[in-house]
Amino acid sequence: MGSIVILGSRVDAVGRDEAVARIAELAGRAKEPALVVTLGVEMVMTARRDPSFRALVNGAALVTCDTIGLLLASRLRGGPLRERVTGVELVAALAERSARAGDIRLYLLGGSGATAQAAAAALQHLAPGVQIAGARDGYFTPEESAAVAAAIAAS
Repeated sequence: MGSIVILGSRVDAVGRDEAVARIAELAGRAKEPALVVTLGVEMVMTARRDPSFRALVNGAALVTCDTIGLLLASRLRGGPLRERVTGVELVAALAERSARAGDIRLYLLGGSGATAQAAAAALQHLAPGVQIAGARDGYFTPEESAAVAAAIAAS
């Protein structure tokens, strides 16, 4: 898997199918958490100003090209990026694989109120049989973070 560095941030040259396969591989490592980033231009700009955020992005197990701006930057430099792999498309593809192969379970974290539950229902409509390991809002205190992380790991 090739990659390119754009303004200090790594972007892996993967298409949607390759990204899904890589995530399935990472998910198969039960005790090893992995970070996947769907990188956009605004995130690259934040990473330029924030070294800790840049280190987080560059240390991720997989970084996909989420925006056309990054794809264009790669093309202008003769780089390896050939397609966008947006977060929305990636989650849909993962749900479809989960329903078909049963080797991926999704935990939806984020949003307010019942947003995560609504997303779970939408994914179940899109990909009947998708395995949803859990869903919860993203509003919790720093003191609750360890418990939330433990619940996700246990799922």
